[in-house]
Amino acid sequence: MNIRLYRGASTTRQAALLSTRQWAFLLLASWGAMVALSGRAFAQTAAAATKVKPIACATTIAACRCQISKTGVYTVSADLNSGQGLTPDGDCIEVKSSKVVLNLGNHNITGPGGTSSDVGIDVLHGSNNDTIVGGVSFAIISGWGTGFYTGGNNGTFSNLDTDSNDFAGIELDGATSNRLTDWDASHEGTFGLWVRNGGNNFVTQGTADSNRDGIFVGCGDAAGEDCKGAKGVSKGNDLVDNFADSNSRYGLALDSNASQTVVNATSASGNGSDDLFDDNASCGSDTWLDDSFTTSNDTGCID
Repeated sequence: MNIRLYRGASTTRQAALLSTRQWAFLLLASWGAMVALSGRAFAQTAAAATKVKPIACATTIAACRCQISKTGVYTVSADLNSGQGLTPDGDCIEVKSSKVVLNLGNHNITGPGGTSSDVGIDVLHGSNNDTIVGGVSFAIISGWGTGFYTGGNNGTFSNLDTDSNDFAGIELDGATSNRLTDWDASHEGTFGLWVRNGGNNFVTQGTADSNRDGIFVGCGDAAGEDCKGAKGVSKGNDLVDNFADSNSRYGLALDSNASQTVVNATSASGNGSDDLFDDNASCGSDTWLDDSFTTSNDTGCID
């Protein structure tokens, strides 16, 4: 038996005829090369092939470890904790679909604690027009790396209490045109609320106490992370009627790549470095209006 083997895609394809014995030799050589893979490479290949897919959330959610991948209304019916299991990415609940309504009620969503933990409620990039709300007494999200994370756009988020998470309470990452109201982000390892590099978000009626930084917008030198962009990475965010007290560094801070930010009616006191801080010279294009504070890094433009 002869097998015709073609190589390349040129118009003058060259063909070579291999005998059955030659073909068998090539198969054996290929098998030997595969067996010769390092243990680590082979393990990585096997792990990729056997990666567990996230479990689909039912409309009534009574345990961690699921992903919402269909538009609809979902309700958390009990306290959730990481001991019930996690998604493959280490989250409690992931939102992958758009136009989702997720009612967390007054339930606790508790993580394992420590630096290796991931996200309590994770709204993935590309998930837009989602609504996530806690109850009147707020949903309490604690013990995660980040309590609540969104990379989506045009979302509405309210009545969320993130407390004692290792890195951040609430993070908006590349998220635009979201509305965050009635929130609390306190006792977090680094940021209470971090608007990392999103634009046109409206944040109001929130409290960020006893963190390193209470409310932080942008990601440049002050954040200790460069978002690979100059001006305008975090553009046009409005922060209105929020409280940021007793944080070890800044109460409310705008990094050098935050622009066209409006900070209005913010109350900040007892913070370790500055109650209010703007890393742009003369505040750049940012506007500070009617804020209540004791210390700031630029008294000429911070009002």
